[in-house]
Amino acid sequence: MANNSYVIDASVVVKWFLNDEEHIDIATRVLEEFLSKNITLHAPDILTYELGGMLVKATRQGGGRITDEEAEESLSDFLQLPIEFHKLEEPASNRVIKSACKYRRGGFNDYVYIDMAIELGCSWLTDDRKFRSPLPEDFPVSNILLLESFS
Repeated sequence: MANNSYVIDASVVVKWFLNDEEHIDIATRVLEEFLSKNITLHAPDILTYELGGMLVKATRQGGGRITDEEAEESLSDFLQLPIEFHKLEEPASNRVIKSACKYRRGGFNDYVYIDMAIELGCSWLTDDRKFRSPLPEDFPVSNILLLESFS
């Protein structure tokens, strides 16, 4: 697997913009490694929508997680990053839906990330809790890297 390339998801990216998340220090290190060109980050187009949704949700939660203006700035800053975005097309979409139906863990979007990591020969870097618990025996765990294990 390519050690310097990762497929990144919103559970990691959101930590670059919200200051009350777990593992912010590790997510910040990922961003620093990326900006220093030590690693390459890939993502499906859906990442932008997922991040936008998370930022909007944070504006609606109590405790002043983030202001509307900060959410706008965060999404704008994110869109300036040179992440390599990929569009989901056939036959990948067919593989993704088959995997999502087979494993029944997580949603369709999760399998978009996993499939992309497999196809690129790298790891999906995530902080999604549902992939911390035991997974089915034939699940592609070798392509999943939990954020807390990033070094």
